[in-house]
Amino acid sequence: MSNKSVEDWEAQLVGKKFVRGNMSISAEEQDKVVRETDLPAGHRVVPPDAMVTMDFKPDRLNVYIDHSSIVTSVKFG
Repeated sequence: MSNKSVEDWEAQLVGKKFVRGNMSISAEEQDKVVRETDLPAGHRVVPPDAMVTMDFKPDRLNVYIDHSSIVTSVKFG
């Protein structure tokens, strides 16, 4: 489990664009994106209108993104 609090993750992720894999990012964009590899093991990225299971895993970071892949919120569970 990560030692970061939900507030720590919010400060790090909210407002940034989520990108998967090795997508090329310009130097100017480096501070404006979060890569999937930056997230802890067992995370879950939740797009708008997605159906998710209701199982509760207290150490799983849920990352919510909008239609533009911008992180809007995070929570554990």
